[in-house]
Amino acid sequence: MTPPPNFLRDIALYYTSRRDVQPKFDTLAFVLPNKRSAMFLKKHVRDCLKEPTMMPRFMTMRTFISLNSPYPEANEREQLFILYDAYLEALHAKGRRESAREFDNFIFWGDMMLSDFNDIDCAMANAADLFKNLKNVKEIQADYLDADQKEVIRRIWGESRLTSRADEFWLHLDDETESSLGAKFVYLWEILGDVYSGFQRELERRKLATAGSQTRAAVRRFKELSPLDISGDTHYVFIGFNDLNTAETLIFDRLKDLGIASFFWDTAPLELAGYLSGSPGARPLRRLAELARHFPMPQDFVIRQRSTPPQIEVIGVPSNVGQAKAMGDSLEKLMAENAIDSSNPLSTAVVMPDAGLLMPALFSIPESIEAINISLGLPYRSTTFASLLRAIISMQLRARTIHGSTHFYFEDVNAVLTHPHIQLIAPEGAQKLTELIASERLYNLSASRILETVPELKAVFTAVRDLENAGAVGAYLTEMLDWLMAAIDGISGGTNRFETMAIDFFKKEIEALTALIESHGVQMSERTFLHLFERMFSSRALTVNGTPLRGMQVLGVLETRCLDFDNVAILSMNEKIFPRKQYTKTMIPNNLRLGFGLPDFDSLEWTYAYCFYRLMARAERVTLFYDTRSEALGGGEISRYISQMRYLMPKLDISVRNLLPGAVPDDSRTITVCKNATVLSKLDQLKAGGPLRLSASALKTYKKCPLQFYLQYVRRMRGSDELVDYISASDYGTMVHNTIQSLYEPYRDSLVNADILSHLLSPENKTIERTARQQMVSMCYPAYAADDTIPLPAEGELGCEIISAIVRADLIAERDCYCRPDFTFIDNELKIDRPAWRIDNELAVNFYMSIDRVDRIDGTKLRFIDFKTGSESTSAKLAELFDGAKHEKDGIFQLLTYCEAYAAMVDSAPDITPMLHPMRALAQKPEITPIVLDGLPLETYKQVSEAFRPMLHAMIKEIFDPEVPFTQCADSKRCKFCPFLTLCGRVVPEF
Repeated sequence: MTPPPNFLRDIALYYTSRRDVQPKFDTLAFVLPNKRSAMFLKKHVRDCLKEPTMMPRFMTMRTFISLNSPYPEANEREQLFILYDAYLEALHAKGRRESAREFDNFIFWGDMMLSDFNDIDCAMANAADLFKNLKNVKEIQADYLDADQKEVIRRIWGESRLTSRADEFWLHLDDETESSLGAKFVYLWEILGDVYSGFQRELERRKLATAGSQTRAAVRRFKELSPLDISGDTHYVFIGFNDLNTAETLIFDRLKDLGIASFFWDTAPLELAGYLSGSPGARPLRRLAELARHFPMPQDFVIRQRSTPPQIEVIGVPSNVGQAKAMGDSLEKLMAENAIDSSNPLSTAVVMPDAGLLMPALFSIPESIEAINISLGLPYRSTTFASLLRAIISMQLRARTIHGSTHFYFEDVNAVLTHPHIQLIAPEGAQKLTELIASERLYNLSASRILETVPELKAVFTAVRDLENAGAVGAYLTEMLDWLMAAIDGISGGTNRFETMAIDFFKKEIEALTALIESHGVQMSERTFLHLFERMFSSRALTVNGTPLRGMQVLGVLETRCLDFDNVAILSMNEKIFPRKQYTKTMIPNNLRLGFGLPDFDSLEWTYAYCFYRLMARAERVTLFYDTRSEALGGGEISRYISQMRYLMPKLDISVRNLLPGAVPDDSRTITVCKNATVLSKLDQLKAGGPLRLSASALKTYKKCPLQFYLQYVRRMRGSDELVDYISASDYGTMVHNTIQSLYEPYRDSLVNADILSHLLSPENKTIERTARQQMVSMCYPAYAADDTIPLPAEGELGCEIISAIVRADLIAERDCYCRPDFTFIDNELKIDRPAWRIDNELAVNFYMSIDRVDRIDGTKLRFIDFKTGSESTSAKLAELFDGAKHEKDGIFQLLTYCEAYAAMVDSAPDITPMLHPMRALAQKPEITPIVLDGLPLETYKQVSEAFRPMLHAMIKEIFDPEVPFTQCADSKRCKFCPFLTLCGRVVPEF
């Protein structure tokens, strides 16, 4: 039985069946696009051989070029440093060495230069002529942003931001004689030729090369070969290429002329496009057709194609990760149809244009598939180690010196503490430090304070005092990684091979980077090493172990070249992802690239298009997934490849369907907690004799949302209360309140008259300002407590002025409204929690209240004052006080609750005047007005006690009523800022 068509297997059969024919089998050297295809061809050759024999050689094009070049390729890191040396040398020759950009600023442009220099060499272009022409180009843009990105920058920052980065880089140019930005660039193009020449000279001196210079050297070597030099011991077989640069074309042509090369082209995508559409081939495939004509395959080799086109299904999924889940379901379906052999699914491939979906895809592959091989490297930036290193590097970069000691910013410290690896290694220490930050409101933490609190994390929180010293920075990172490896090994017993491999990679990168910086004598700024390290590892990928020749293949797009699969699933089939909008960045305009034979902007996209159509032509079943969301990367737009197949290849069997989004939680459902025996026993703890207490805040929470009350006050759960990096409205309220308290404290149990307040308000008297600063320092800037002459940060200084202004407005209003002969200040923050508050004969509850201020007026009459910095109303209807949606009435509810509780728990005799101080309103107009309830000014609580008391008691009794469950609030808009929102799962509408 003839096996189905398979490109590599057919080539293997061709050569193994004619081993006695020239060229001899053991002289063959198969050259393929990548290691994966070389490995598969080697497997097919072995499978075809029936007896022991000398195997031919298998190599990639890069290996072939390297073997025919005199010098090895320098690694990416070293190339960048050598290029920087050449850049400095070129500037020095122009007399501008002192104006050179720092290495940090050079990295971005250096990458682009290296890429362009490689393209120049691979195109065998004359660099001097190219740069001479480049100098004369009239329009040169240096921002390298695409049109969409430019529009965003214009909209947010304005036109000037578009060239700011380039302008900053080229400041070494002569602004006096060539002031325009375009003129500056023309000058730079002039030195690029010198940079290129100096770069090549330095590589030659070090006996190193780039990929491009190796290719140029290989062309020279083969050009110098004559027929007399051919010994017949090597015959090259080039397989599966779709496009060649100029140098590769020259090599192929010379080897063809010498008769020591054969060529095999997979023309399946040409057949697919030409047969189905009647056209000679899609534009991206024309280059392949030209190569197949110029370098023909052996005449006796017949390339076999599938007799029927593939079944193609296009599935739209309204989620990025959801594509991976849908892919898993598709594989399950194929297994059920016996289209996949779960024990050896080698004929199935999952192709991933976006490596970011690798982990979701791996978790979605059915467990019944026994073997998986991953040729797509896991990006280091996606590993947990990379995120930890980014957090640590950010912490060190943003560290600052305060009073001679290094301090870390609290957000950076929290990012490190909450990282999974730190949580695994030192959970108790991390929790201890997190609580310290929150409890003491530490915005900046000294390294010494951290080490005192969590000495076990010394390796992480040791301050790097000299960030300009490569050795010091490298030593810190190396010691930290050694500690991390030892800690993880200690926990896992040394079984975490992946973690060990990742840490070992990072260590080698650090050691290599340190050596390069020191050997090249690069002048470092305080950020150079850490920035360069981040850049170096961010573009690398971690090799994942697998079963290369047995399992299901998880591949990147380029890794699919030459490989045939019966079943293919491709994720991320969105425009701008596959194909990507831009594959390479370059400093050379497209017209010059075309004129000098450099690959143009379409070249790499053509290779991706070839890979895609080749997969379509070779597969039996194809499933394509794309993200339908308009806000997703790609804007929900389907890939042009799918559109081309649907409209230009109408005979293809393509079905399209969209998966509906997962069910949205029904917001009409209500979470209800019934008061069973367990809940009632916890409620009993709030009753007289129990350990817990009610408060006005608890009652406000209950009327807003009974479920939140249950979680917070019955179950004693804590919501998220994160420290923020700014002075919040709550902070301002606390500091305003504390400042007024401090100013009144000397007059406790004393008469307060207008003269006292006028003295405090005197412009010459700075008591208010000093007190406001003390509160600011205590709450937000404790590091400044030792010296009150040091200015606070700008936000702190401005905050002090705001607090002082609000306090002055309040004191002016109090002087004009309260200062009567019998005004006596009694207490600040009067706290009362005993005896129990008896609601009726069957219910007595523990209740705690803290009244902001208590004054005595008219001999026995009391005044309860509550300071509010929010949007509190001083007027309401009585019924509104028990409406959870009327949160602006909560201040009045709280004061009246205090009045009722005081009368019940302490003394019912005195009249009590409740007064609200809405600080925002007072800052605008320093005038205190009484509370207005049901249209009448409230002079004393007794005016409304008979109406308020039964409503309050009814609400408290409802809390303990076994028949009334704790339910969610009816209006979901109230849930937006609820600390239990994620736990509750409520869908909150946008406002």
